[in-house]
Amino acid sequence: MTKTRALAIGLATLLLVSVLATGLTTGMASTTATADERSAIDGVTTLDDEASANSSFTAYAQEGTIVLGGDQDDPILLPESDEDEPQPENAPEDVEWEDDSFVIDADLDLEDGTWEADPEDTDIPLITSYRVNADRAEVQMSAPDGFQGTIDPDTGEMTAEAVFEIEAAVVGPLFGLGPDSTCVTETELEMTTETSDGGLSGESFETGLEGETATATLVDDTFTVPGFDTVEGSGTVCDSAADTYGLPAEEPGDNEFELELWFDLSDDE
Repeated sequence: MTKTRALAIGLATLLLVSVLATGLTTGMASTTATADERSAIDGVTTLDDEASANSSFTAYAQEGTIVLGGDQDDPILLPESDEDEPQPENAPEDVEWEDDSFVIDADLDLEDGTWEADPEDTDIPLITSYRVNADRAEVQMSAPDGFQGTIDPDTGEMTAEAVFEIEAAVVGPLFGLGPDSTCVTETELEMTTETSDGGLSGESFETGLEGETATATLVDDTFTVPGFDTVEGSGTVCDSAADTYGLPAEEPGDNEFELELWFDLSDDE
């Protein structure tokens, strides 16, 4: 073999190796880009690595309705949002918000399909009620143990469970003849985006196009609510307030809780 022919063969071999290496590198880059693109659009459904299994979301209530004792004509409504108040980042333009709204800041474990929010990470607005035989009642609901539940972004099914406390501070009762009184009752919520056992239907968890927002409606019509216990003041006043709200309401199906939520999934923290 001549030196010229050997040199030609060597150069051809180097060129072939270079082409194969370039193709392999391009294929790997293409695969990486596809995974990255999939991660961007799947939002909370993607589990690229161990770190992504632990995430979070913030859920804002757009609307909330509570029916006690089957009184469909006079439900308890969560306060309407005020367009002059700051909006959460990424909120849709057609939704109005307020500072003091029902907000849940939750930790999300995508690997297990579970989520939870501590009591201090759950804000429920104060409701001023004029239904009672008094000047007013300041009704504060709370979840003393926080919220917990499950979530499956693939099917859209989501659940939420909580011990739910209702405290009514009755001001100026019985035309001012009775003492101001604090009345408390408690129930357990088992909310779902599916159809509750009593027939009330929610709406599935559905992410936006970019995977950074979502919507869902959680419902429960299986819970029961006992009458008020008197924490402070007069038992007569609390009994009167309980009658006004249809308590005790201990027949499953007579009570309803519906919560329409908008989710910020961006996890910017």
